[in-house]
Amino acid sequence: MTESELKLLRKYCAHVLTDYGFDFSPDDPIVPSLYTIHRELNANKEGNKALAKSVQDALTKINPTVYNFNNRGEALLFKIGELIKWVVIGTGTIIIIWICNFWWRQHHDVERARNIIDGSAAITKILHENIRKNDQGYLYIPFEKHFGDSINFFSEYEEFKDGSVRVYIGKQD
Repeated sequence: MTESELKLLRKYCAHVLTDYGFDFSPDDPIVPSLYTIHRELNANKEGNKALAKSVQDALTKINPTVYNFNNRGEALLFKIGELIKWVVIGTGTIIIIWICNFWWRQHHDVERARNIIDGSAAITKILHENIRKNDQGYLYIPFEKHFGDSINFFSEYEEFKDGSVRVYIGKQD
């Protein structure tokens, strides 16, 4: 054995004595094999530390969320908080969808009514033919109540109060 190897064996024997309480002599024939096993285990330990560090670095890049609960009931409160968060988000989403749906229905119902009135010459003709003027000079369209089984569209309607409905469309000068 070289002088450096003997020095390493003596250092290893001192290490075993101080850390574990075993007294080995550097001249003992088993010490070199123990030292070799010790050196290989340390190399393996360092390799495992390097591997664990690379896995830890990879996990930090993935950014996992880790929660540590130290007291009793913290996990339950955490779950309740998550539930409240999702209820608020869900309710907000439903309200926004409802508002959008309400606006869309209002807008498109008005557009559909405009398309019916503008696109149908018959409706416009009937409405213009039925314009009347009262004694005060107001223009109106009379809608009469329907009789029997027959409904004459745009001229017969349900009775309101006195049996007729008047829609004022302006005043003639």
